[in-house]
Amino acid sequence: MSELESSAEAKATEERDCVFIHGPLRRGASDGYQLADVPLVSGQGLIRGHLWQAGASVALLPDPAADAPWVLGDVYRVDEDRLRILDDAHGIPAGSTSSGQVRRVRTEVFPFGSGMGMMAWIWEWIGPLDGAVAVPSGDWLNVEHPRRSPKLSLLAIGCLLLACLGAMVFQLSRYRALGDAAMTFSFTVVLLGCFANYFAGRRREHWAPLRPLLWLFFAVYFFAGLYFWALG
Repeated sequence: MSELESSAEAKATEERDCVFIHGPLRRGASDGYQLADVPLVSGQGLIRGHLWQAGASVALLPDPAADAPWVLGDVYRVDEDRLRILDDAHGIPAGSTSSGQVRRVRTEVFPFGSGMGMMAWIWEWIGPLDGAVAVPSGDWLNVEHPRRSPKLSLLAIGCLLLACLGAMVFQLSRYRALGDAAMTFSFTVVLLGCFANYFAGRRREHWAPLRPLLWLFFAVYFFAGLYFWALG
């Protein structure tokens, strides 16, 4: 067997053990503690489909259409015993892969940070949707823990702007003492901005896509500031 065939077989074997969790069993959700000891494959992942709150259940309906919305979930690697436990949690009897409302099927999942899809087990809703409420964001955590106003995110942005102002004073100042004070101020507000950005994520504030950019700006500013300060 060639190395390429061995790699493909190993990947297929690995994917047979992967599951996509979309509801209360997700990390950070109400029942996430039940999978606390289970290894994540790549953290979060996405599939095309729709998410509904159907009474006490969270209904996942995959949709292969290219323009279908995304559903966010966690990708785990489990053994056979854990897979049976998950089936039971979804109301699927032992020895079966479906119940009257849910069936376990394999579909393509796109892990974060990977340009390629992978196959994983999901629990597809096949029951009625009478009275169900759509989850437009596709993220169950937004239902259990709604995102908050971006107060700390605004503070982080303000800190970045103040740091830039301090850098300008450092560059334009003719007095070493004033320049040093400006850079000390800048590094202080950068540190404050990092704390604000971190806790904005913990609070699940709005503007989530902005946070990685802020981390990048803070990192670039910090190391560039150290470099120019050393030159000065």
